Amino acid sequence: GVDGRTAKDRSARLVFPPGHQTLNGEKALTPGRTRNNGVFERANHQNTVLCALQDKLTSPSVVTRIPALINSFRGAVQTDLTPEQVTQLGCIGTKLKGEDITFVAFPQELFDGTRVYDPVFGGRVFIWDVDYEILRDYVARFNAGAWPAPAISGESESDEETTSTCP
Repeated sequence: GVDGRTAKDRSARLVFPPGHQTLNGEKALTPGRTRNNGVFERANHQNTVLCALQDKLTSPSVVTRIPALINSFRGAVQTDLTPEQVTQLGCIGTKLKGEDITFVAFPQELFDGTRVYDPVFGGRVFIWDVDYEILRDYVARFNAGAWPAPAISGESESDEETTSTCP
């Protein structure tokens, strides 16, 4: 479950009990934005929402409506993909199995949250302190196909990264 309530907002609309949930688009954005326990937890919530979306989009009742869904994005999504490429991606997406979709994140221990004074805001703001050379190395290894290392049963075997797949 997800409890996104804060000290300032105790609304029940921010609580998602464990178990199956059926959410419309607007309501599905809520757990994907919840970060009470940090941005890394928010990323996990977003992955859960994306897995559910993939599951819904590949259901028999929706898959036949994908061309109309793609068409409805025209003018609302900025991309350099051609309409044909978007359609091809939509078709390929219906063939993906959840276990073939891998979410990967930089190791959390690379990031140190701190606050610094920002003259534009006239106060202290939160920032991540991180060694960008290390992140560049991860990106270079990703681009070379060397990161993340293949995982068994959807979980990372290394402390180097966090990976997960859709159920």
